[in-house]
Amino acid sequence: MKNCETLLCPNEEKLSPKEIKKSQILFVCTGNTCRSPMAAALFNHLYTEGTRLAVSAGIAADGSPIAKYACEALMKRGVLPTAENDYPRHISRAADDISMENAELIVGMTASHANSLIMKYPSFATKITVMPEDIPDPFGGSQDDYDRCLSAIEKGLTDAFGEAKSKIISSESSDCDESGEFFDGKDIHGEDG
Repeated sequence: MKNCETLLCPNEEKLSPKEIKKSQILFVCTGNTCRSPMAAALFNHLYTEGTRLAVSAGIAADGSPIAKYACEALMKRGVLPTAENDYPRHISRAADDISMENAELIVGMTASHANSLIMKYPSFATKITVMPEDIPDPFGGSQDDYDRCLSAIEKGLTDAFGEAKSKIISSESSDCDESGEFFDGKDIHGEDG
């Protein structure tokens, strides 16, 4: 069965921040282990042809790795790691002046996150927004909770950024066999490619 450890991005050469020409979208949640890294990874997968790169941070991040169920939810949906989207190696980080300044757009996963950011970083208030609907926190929940959270994130991304051109495996489909191996993904938006 493929898991986070076996799907780590190959040792591709990483781009330094100076070499990245894409503008950044910063997704922010509480601990930066569940919602915001899933949102960034899914955004980078769905909107691969864009000129923006999603990154993530937390209001109270402590250097923890991405939650196992978050990683598995992404993999089940066909979001595989790449050099720019190496989410299995994600380590939580706190939102700070530098991450706020580098972002073109800052997206709180809930209204509370956005309000906290505006209070702490008022000079960046014009760049701060919130997902169209609050994304419930799956922390401490089951794999199903993380799968539902990822579905809510996808809906929020579609509502906020429009239909994606990339394909994703529907969580309602049976795209994995009993061992968890992936089959080809289906376009859940009913469009070609």
